[in-house]
Amino acid sequence: MAATSEAFTEVKASAKPSIWRRATSFGRLLFYAVPSSTDLIILERLAQRIREAYFSAILRQDAAFFDNLPAGEVSARITDEISVVQQGTNEKVGIVIRLSAFGQSHRVANARGCHRVGDSGLYVSKIILGTASYGSPRRQEWILNEEAALPLLKHAYDMGINTWDTADAYSNGRSEEIIGKALRVYKIPREQVVILTKIFYALDPDDRSPIAALMDKNKQGLVKRVGLSHKHIMSAVAESIERLGTYIDVLQIHRLDRDVSLMETMKVLNDVVESGQVRYLGASSMATWEFQKLQNIAEQNGWHEFISMQNYCNLLYREEEREMIPFCQDTGVGILPWSPLARGVLAHPWTERETAREQTDKLLQRLVRGHETLDDKEVVDRVTEVAAKRGVKMAIVALVWCHRKGLSPITGLGSTSLIDDAVQAVTFQLADDEVKYLEDPYRPKPVVY
Repeated sequence: MAATSEAFTEVKASAKPSIWRRATSFGRLLFYAVPSSTDLIILERLAQRIREAYFSAILRQDAAFFDNLPAGEVSARITDEISVVQQGTNEKVGIVIRLSAFGQSHRVANARGCHRVGDSGLYVSKIILGTASYGSPRRQEWILNEEAALPLLKHAYDMGINTWDTADAYSNGRSEEIIGKALRVYKIPREQVVILTKIFYALDPDDRSPIAALMDKNKQGLVKRVGLSHKHIMSAVAESIERLGTYIDVLQIHRLDRDVSLMETMKVLNDVVESGQVRYLGASSMATWEFQKLQNIAEQNGWHEFISMQNYCNLLYREEEREMIPFCQDTGVGILPWSPLARGVLAHPWTERETAREQTDKLLQRLVRGHETLDDKEVVDRVTEVAAKRGVKMAIVALVWCHRKGLSPITGLGSTSLIDDAVQAVTFQLADDEVKYLEDPYRPKPVVY
C-alpha cells in the first residue's frame, strides 16, 4: 500500500494540471461505477488491473485517455471487468485499456461513442457534422437543398453522428431551418442530439456571402444586425431558436467583434445562458490572447465561460498548435476544428480539381489554392500515399490525424457514403511513424482568423 501511495504522489507531481483534472474526474467515474457489494479480494484484483494503465496514461500526458464515456457505459464495462477477474483469467479486457481513446477494442465497440468537450459536462459525437453545405444552392452551387440534405441528417443520426454544427449565416438561416425540420420530420428525440450554432454575421436580404454582407454592414437593413453587440446577440439568438424550433446546446461567436466592448459581449452571452435559451458558450477563430481576455472577463465577473474553441486546423494548416491548442488543453477548453479536410483538398489527390467546390468555393481559394506551396502538395501526396497503403479514403486519414491530436473535427458530409467514411474514421488508427510522416513536410503559414 505504501508503495502505491508513493507511486501516486510521484505521478501527481509529474502531471500537468489539465491532465490531472481529467484523471481525477475519470477516477471518480470509475469509483462510482463499482458496485458497493463487490468482494474486497475482487476489488483489489480489479484495482491492480487498472492501476498500471491509469498511471501510465498520466505520465504520457495523454489527455485523450481520460476523455470520459457516459457513466452508464462505464458501469457496463466495470461489470464485464469484474466478471473477468472472478473467472480468474488473465485476458486483457481491462476497463481502462478499453476506455482509452486510442484502444482498438474501445474504437470497435464504441464507433458511436462520444468525446467530452474540455472540462465541461457536455459530450459530442467523435465526428461532428458540419452543415454549411446544407441550405440553398443559390448561395453557392455545391450547397445541397432541403430535399437532398434531410435524408443525410437522418443517416448521420442513425450512424451515431448526433452532433450538428450550423450557423445563422449558413444560407441566410436555411441550414438552421433544415436541422429543425429534420428533428420534426424524423421525430428525433431532442435530448439525443447536440446542436451548435454560431452568430456574428448579418443575414443579408440580397443573399450575398457573409463576408460581403460584413463589408457593407452600414447598409440600410444591415445596420445593427451584425457583430456581437447586446442588441444583435439578443436578436440573433431569438431568431436562431425560431428557425431551429428548439434551444441551442452551444452558442458560438462566429468571429470576434473588435468594435464592441468585450465586457458588453460577455455580459449578454452570460444572460442568454441564464435565460435557458442556450446551454453552453463556444468561440471561434481569434488570437489566443483575445480568447484569454474573454475568458478572464467571464471568470472575474462570475459569468459563464466558453467551453469550446472552433478554429481552423488540419494537416495543411497547423498554426493553432503554437498557442491556441496548448492554451485550450491547459485550461480545459474543448477544441472543435472547422474544415479538417481543408475545404476538401485533403480528400482527393492534389491534381484533382474538377469538383464544383474546387471551381466555385471562394473560401477554398483564400485558404488553400490562392497561396499553395510545394510543401502543401507534399502533405497531400503523403495523405494519398498513406490512404492507398492502408486501403482507406484520404478523408479518413485526415480525420484520424485530428483525433490523434485530441480534437473533435467538424466536417461537411454531402452523401451517405461520406457519412459512412466518417464513421469508419472513428475506428481507424494511424501508427506513430505514419503521423510523423504526414506532418514532416509542413512549413509555417500566415495566421488565419
